[in-house]
Amino acid sequence: MEKSAEPHRIIGFLERYAIPSFKHVAIHLCIAVLLLAIFFWFVAYQALEALFTLYAWEVLGIDRGPAAGMLLFVALPFIIMAFPAGILGSKLGRRITIKIGLVMFIIACFVIFFTPVYFHDLATISMIIIICFIIAGCGWAFININSIVIVWSPNFIKKFFI
Repeated sequence: MEKSAEPHRIIGFLERYAIPSFKHVAIHLCIAVLLLAIFFWFVAYQALEALFTLYAWEVLGIDRGPAAGMLLFVALPFIIMAFPAGILGSKLGRRITIKIGLVMFIIACFVIFFTPVYFHDLATISMIIIICFIIAGCGWAFININSIVIVWSPNFIKKFFI
């Protein structure tokens, strides 16, 4: 009889002590992954913003002044789409809106990267880059606004830090 009671003791111990601690570790791992993701997409955006002028000047052959001015086409759509991104995030869900923004941003970056391979006219390249920057700015608004709301929400703080 003692051997049959032993599995029940182990299961009871696991349910009472081990499983809640594994849930606690999983929650903290989830938050660490989320914060690292936010950190890395901010680093990626800053790298794009910092090095685009150099890329446009050396690879595309665009002068430094117009290349720096092209970055305005990321900032303006970001400012215009900030409020709609928050509304969309509250309707669709923050994480889904962030994923939509990431897809928009990544596609725009790939198109910018491969544009000189397929087009050789400077005016065409510039127009495609401006269109991609507008898309990237909208995507960046979806990412930025909703990630800040996720991290600053009281539920997030209660769930993970208190």
